Amino acid sequence: MDSNGKKLTDNIVWNRIENDDTRISAANGVVAVDLAGSRLLHLPYNTSVAQLSALIKLPYGAVLDTTLLGSADTLIAVGGEFEVIAGNGDRQMYRIAEGALSVARPIKTSAEMAHKVLGYPASPAYKAVDGSDDLHLDEEAMSNAEVNNFWLTGDPSGGPGQIKIDLGADYYIVRAVAS
Repeated sequence: MDSNGKKLTDNIVWNRIENDDTRISAANGVVAVDLAGSRLLHLPYNTSVAQLSALIKLPYGAVLDTTLLGSADTLIAVGGEFEVIAGNGDRQMYRIAEGALSVARPIKTSAEMAHKVLGYPASPAYKAVDGSDDLHLDEEAMSNAEVNNFWLTGDPSGGPGQIKIDLGADYYIVRAVAS
């Protein structure tokens, strides 16, 4: 009501905006998600289709379509594919893959070159666990952070860099190879 006692009304129009996010994440740290490669890595041995949803987190409003993997009791094999369908209907296909335990895991480093410096490319720390072992040292890789696939500390003294990789669980490691 206004100051004269007259009743005021207003109309409100609501528009529903659907989420378009199809980016999954690991629910428990055991599996790893490579969003750039649309891969799910480190699936536990003998994981069935019915168990997959407990291993990943879906974005708000998204649903999991496991039709291509088979029935609920089917064991998931490397190379199998599933889709994430966003609230607005956008779809993203993911592939079950194998890789080193370090691939797509959270990392912390002593230093990284996040920006191009003195002719060296930007070489962020995530490049150390991107799963690529194809080292490019050509001119394009040295000038383009999206093409290069290595991590540089950027330490001006040339000192050693330190890296800590969270594997998500306890593992008995027999051998570690840094390349």
